[in-house]
Amino acid sequence: MGLFKDFCNQTRKPEGLLGKLMVNGMNSGHAKLADWGMEALNIGIR
Repeated sequence: MGLFKDFCNQTRKPEGLLGKLMVNGMNSGHAKLADWGMEALNIGIR
């Protein structure tokens, strides 16, 4: 398998160095949407 395909397969079950890179990318990429969603819930945690 090529490196790109190996990297893309990490979305399923992240593990190893490529998995860490994938998870970090997902966390930073989805942060704004996650924050918006938590604010929309308005459950008084913050």
